[in-house]
Amino acid sequence: MTNLNLPGGSPIEVGLPISKVDIVDTLKNFYKVQATGYFAVTIQGYDGLEDGALFLNEGVPVAAIYEYMKYKKYYYGDDALVRIFNACNAREGILDVYSLTPVQISMILKAKELHFDKARSKEGFKKFIVSTYSEKYAIQAISPSENTPNKFGILKKYGLSKIFKG
Repeated sequence: MTNLNLPGGSPIEVGLPISKVDIVDTLKNFYKVQATGYFAVTIQGYDGLEDGALFLNEGVPVAAIYEYMKYKKYYYGDDALVRIFNACNAREGILDVYSLTPVQISMILKAKELHFDKARSKEGFKKFIVSTYSEKYAIQAISPSENTPNKFGILKKYGLSKIFKG
């Protein structure tokens, strides 16, 4: 992970090619041994590097964060989770796995925005698993939203947008 400010933890696996990892099987193994830590995924995405982290407490996924680095655009919780699974299906990228101490995971869990909303239950979590890579998440992230101010939105607000229609 490059820009996300994550606790170091103890490396378990570093630099695994994403194409060689089955993230669902890896999650099941973490659950079986009740491991605490995180998976960090980095890919060359649609328009630049993308980073994500999925945090587990005693084998249970509890929080996530995802970043489109070029745009400094962040997603948290459920929105980050689907992007992490999407990234794990990219052709190229790396996966790092770290263990965390109880103190480190408790610090992560203090950030409530990272927590899951819909993915709290096992059934809810399964709904976020995607099996093929899609650029739609990156396109959605980098497209200006209705809430993102731009000059045409500001002009429209003041009734001046007709000036630029040609």
